[in-house]
Amino acid sequence: MKRASLLALLVALSPCVTRAQRSAVATRAQPVRIDLYAFEFQEPYFGREGPGYVPTKREPAKRAQQFANARLSGQGGISTVKFEAIDAGGNSLKILYLFKVTDGLDDDEYAGFVDVPEQPFRVMVSGRDVSGAAYKRVFDHLFRPQDELPTPAALMSKLVRDQESRDKAEFAAKRRANPDGVIVLPSMQVSNVMHEPYRSESGNTLGIRLSYDVQFSRAASYAMTPSVAPFFEDVALRGSVSMKVAGETLDPEPDFGQQQYAPGFHGLILPAQYKSGVVYHFVVDMVPDYVIQNAAKTKYCINNRKFQGSSRAAAGWETVRTQDVPVSYLVSIRSVNFHGEIPGLYSQKTFYEGFLRVGCARLRSQPRFQLLSGAAEMERARLVRVDGREQMSSILIRFDDGAAYERYMGVWSRRVGEPFLDWLAPRPGLRWLDVGCGNGAFTELIVERCAPAAVRGIDPSAEQLDFARRKPGLHDAEFTLGDAMALPFAARQFDVAVMPLVIFFVPDPLQGVREMVRVACAGGLAAAYAWDMPGGGFPYYALQSEMRAMGIAVPSPPSPEASRPEVMHGIWSRAGLEGVEIREIAVERTFASFDDYWTTVQGGPSVAGLLRTMSAEDTVRLKIRMRERLPTDPMGRVTYSARAYAVKGRVPAT
Repeated sequence: MKRASLLALLVALSPCVTRAQRSAVATRAQPVRIDLYAFEFQEPYFGREGPGYVPTKREPAKRAQQFANARLSGQGGISTVKFEAIDAGGNSLKILYLFKVTDGLDDDEYAGFVDVPEQPFRVMVSGRDVSGAAYKRVFDHLFRPQDELPTPAALMSKLVRDQESRDKAEFAAKRRANPDGVIVLPSMQVSNVMHEPYRSESGNTLGIRLSYDVQFSRAASYAMTPSVAPFFEDVALRGSVSMKVAGETLDPEPDFGQQQYAPGFHGLILPAQYKSGVVYHFVVDMVPDYVIQNAAKTKYCINNRKFQGSSRAAAGWETVRTQDVPVSYLVSIRSVNFHGEIPGLYSQKTFYEGFLRVGCARLRSQPRFQLLSGAAEMERARLVRVDGREQMSSILIRFDDGAAYERYMGVWSRRVGEPFLDWLAPRPGLRWLDVGCGNGAFTELIVERCAPAAVRGIDPSAEQLDFARRKPGLHDAEFTLGDAMALPFAARQFDVAVMPLVIFFVPDPLQGVREMVRVACAGGLAAAYAWDMPGGGFPYYALQSEMRAMGIAVPSPPSPEASRPEVMHGIWSRAGLEGVEIREIAVERTFASFDDYWTTVQGGPSVAGLLRTMSAEDTVRLKIRMRERLPTDPMGRVTYSARAYAVKGRVPAT
C-alpha cells in the first residue's frame, strides 16, 4: 500500500512523465480586441508593376467616388462587418462599401470605392462578434472633403483611368450583391486539439507533436501555422526560445498550388486552398528554434550562437539548456483564433539533450547567412564549406523588393551617403565599385556627386539589381550578381571600393574587406559606413526594441558587431589598409505622419515577415506602443534620428 502511494506521489510531482501519453490542449481564454486602427483614401498612380493605388495626403473630394482602404483588427472574433460615414453627432450619413481584400481569416484589410459625403465625417464600423454581441468602433480622424477632384498624372492618365474603371466595375458588382453593406466573414471550427511527445526513432524526446481538426465555412486560402512558445517562470527568459514546425501531415491534403517547401526545417505550413465543409486533420511536429538542419536532412546543429549577442543572452541560454524544471507552453493557431496552454510540460533541457543524443552538433563558428526571398525560404538551412570544413548555414535575410527598399532604407542611405562622400572627398574621373549596391540608392549618389569615369555595382539580389538598372540616372552603370566575399573581378580594377550599409550582413567581414582591397588599385580607397547596430543607431531600432519586449524574436544580421567603430578600425587594419580613419555620422528623417512611418517599416525585410505573421491584436498593441514611443510635432510629423559609423583606408602603394 505504501509503495503504491509513493508511486502516485512521484507521478504527481513529475509532469514530464504524466504527459508521456496523448493529452488534450486546454483552451485558454483570449479576449478579442476589435479595433478600426487604420482608414485612408488612396489615389491612382503608375508604378513599376503598372497602375495601382497609393495613400494620398489630400482630403477626399466632395461627392466623388474614391478608393479607400481600412484595417480592422480582431478578425478571428468578428462575424459581420459594416462601414459607414457618420457626422459629428454620430448619425449615419451613408454606407461606405468596403469589402475584404482576401478571404483569409487573419487578413484584416478592406478596400473599395466609397461615395464621399459633402460634409466633414468620421468612419464607423459596426457588426456582430462571434458570440453574437454587437460592437461599434469609430476611426478618430475627421475627414474634411474638399471641392477639388484628384487627377492622375497626365502622362499616365489613360492607363490609370482604364485600370480605375475596371476596378470600379468590379466593386460595383460586389456592391450590388451586398446592398446593405454588411459583410459576413468566414468562420471555422477547431476541435480535438491534442499534444504528445515528438520523439526520434531511438526514443529521444525532441519536441512537441500537435494534432487538431479544422473545418471552414468558406473555401479560401488560409495560413495554418501554429505558434508554440515556452512560458518560462523567469520573465527575462520569455521570448528567447520558440518552437517551429519541423514537419507536418494534413489529411486530406489541401491544394498548395505551385508552392514548394525549402529543404530542412522550414518552420511553417505554407498557405493553401482549403474546401468548405471538409474536416482537415493536422499533425504538426514542433522543435526548438535553435535547432537547424541541412538541406539533405541528414545532419542537425544546435545554433547556440543565436544566444551570444550579449552576456545577458548567453546567461539566459545557459539557464534554458541546463534547467530541468517543467515548463508550460502557450499554443495558438492565430488564423483560426485558437489559444490554448499545456501546463507543466518538458523543459528545454529535455529537447536540447535529446538532439545531442541523436548526434546534433554544436556550432563552433557563426553560421553562414544568405539572402533569400519568400516566407518558406526564410527558415532554410543548408551546408556550406568554410576553410575546408562543413558548416551549417542559417536564416538568410533578402532584400528583393527594390521599391519597398527605396522607401524603407534608400532614403536613409542617401542621408548618410552625402556626408560620407564629402568626407571621402574623391577627385573626379575615378573607377568606383559599390559592394552590396542593392537597388542603386548609393550608386546614384556616386553618379550625381563624384563624376566617376565608371561605376559598377554588385549584389546578391537579382530583383534589386533589376530595379537599379531601370533608374534613369544609372543607365551607364554596370551591375553584376555576386557575393561580397568572392568578388567576380580581377585584381586592381577600381580606384574606390565602397560598402554602404552592408558590412554587418557579410558573414565574414574581414574576408569582404580583403576582397575590396584585392580589386582596388595601389593607392586606392576602401571605405564603408554602417548603422551602429549594437549601440541602437539603427533607424528602426525603436520598432525592433518594442517587438522584442513583446516576446517576438527579431532576426539580426550575421555580423552586427562589425558596425562598432573599434571593430571596423581593426578589420580595415587587418586587411592591410593604411591611414585608417573612423567618423561618426548622425542623421534624422521626418515622416509625414505615424501612418507614413508605419507604412514604411512594412517594407523592411527584417521585420516585414514578422508583421505579416503577427495576430491583428498584437499588431494593434505594437502600433500603440510605437505611437507612445515616437515623438510627433504639432503637425503630426514623426522625426527619428539614426547614427552610423564610417571607415576608410588606403591600399598600400606597393
